[in-house]
Amino acid sequence: MLGQTHHKKSADMWTTLIKKLFLLSPHGAHRIFGIFRLTVLQVSNESEGAEARVLVNYPRFPVVRSWWNRGRLHNLATGYRETMLFRVFRDVELSPNRRGGYIREGPDLRVPDNGLPGLPRLHFPGAPVAGIVEQVKGRVLIKAVKPEREYEVGIFAGSMAPHNWFHWLIDNLPTLYLARYLPAEFEHYPVLVPASASQRPNWRKSLQAVVGQRSVVFVHDDEWVTVKSLVRLEGVTLPNPRPLSGIHQARISLMLAPLLDYRDHLLTKLQLQTVGITPGKRVFIGRKAHAVRRYNDDEISALAAARGFEKVYLEELGFQESIRLFREAEFIVGPHGAGWANLLFSHPRAKAMLWTWAGEKEDNWYENVAYASGVHYRQVFVPVDEDGVQDRRSSDYWLDPALFTRELDQLVATGDQGRPKKSSRKNR
Repeated sequence: MLGQTHHKKSADMWTTLIKKLFLLSPHGAHRIFGIFRLTVLQVSNESEGAEARVLVNYPRFPVVRSWWNRGRLHNLATGYRETMLFRVFRDVELSPNRRGGYIREGPDLRVPDNGLPGLPRLHFPGAPVAGIVEQVKGRVLIKAVKPEREYEVGIFAGSMAPHNWFHWLIDNLPTLYLARYLPAEFEHYPVLVPASASQRPNWRKSLQAVVGQRSVVFVHDDEWVTVKSLVRLEGVTLPNPRPLSGIHQARISLMLAPLLDYRDHLLTKLQLQTVGITPGKRVFIGRKAHAVRRYNDDEISALAAARGFEKVYLEELGFQESIRLFREAEFIVGPHGAGWANLLFSHPRAKAMLWTWAGEKEDNWYENVAYASGVHYRQVFVPVDEDGVQDRRSSDYWLDPALFTRELDQLVATGDQGRPKKSSRKNR
């Protein structure tokens, strides 16, 4: 045991020295890096690699980068699109990691285009992906590992955190859905899907509803694989990678028409396209005692129950059942959580209220979904006790009952002033 501890300390010391050397000279010392089975790659966007091809045409649609401000959703993006694209990479290595996936092509590490200015951030201390151990501007120091598997062909539509229901439903599946529009020459290509999707029933059911008869190959997000002909689909949402420096308000964008195309497909597939609001159906999204971000749930849910809201635990529902719930609900309220992905399927006449922590200027996940669905939406901010807490996403909090009561009563009483401002979008 003593020898193992000494060996680990020695390895950690050498790793620290190599990282410092890279930080001092990211352009040089390649021979030294090679001794430790490390290599330096240049970071570039996928658009600098393979040529883009048109995947599918839509009527002109807006790019959405929604933000909650002064009691209303605003779209901070000004761009419009008419097409979605794909690229074909030849003889590359793929890391299907939880931050969108990266492609290694010779000395280049290709990353998804996020639509934001500046260099992407690929290295996060304490949470590495793809074997990246350090980054200096547009260069990364990465483990020189041999790919574990090789595939002749494959389609990749990576996005972030496929193990999380929100990101699976909003960021992963919509892009996988677009594989149906590929030309006939790619008909035999399987989709390469993170293995986490194979482990849970709702993930598998939703995946099958999207890919249809196309075959699926499950790959682990912590490995590299070789693909001789790789189709990379443009993302319907653009959550990653984050910028290397600076804060970009509401940094996450989505392509509205493709997202609604996907939504309508799922509603039809699940035979829910004709389901409308059940008048008076009021849903309170419950949070179990063992969940992260505990708060005064019993107190708040009792106030909601007094106003006719039924408490529901979404994790107890099946895929179709949870979407039907949101489709039928006239009012939906609840705390920050992955289940709010289902808001995409709500009827446009529904009203919803979510409470979350303040200060996250970059993460506009829920605002985007609310904007796309067209529901009347309210967002409430709660203070978080950050003493000793590094990540407020896991911090407990207290929701002021008076604040909740006031906001809930306004939600129930108000008309359409909370709906997003837009003129070119169609709700179906």
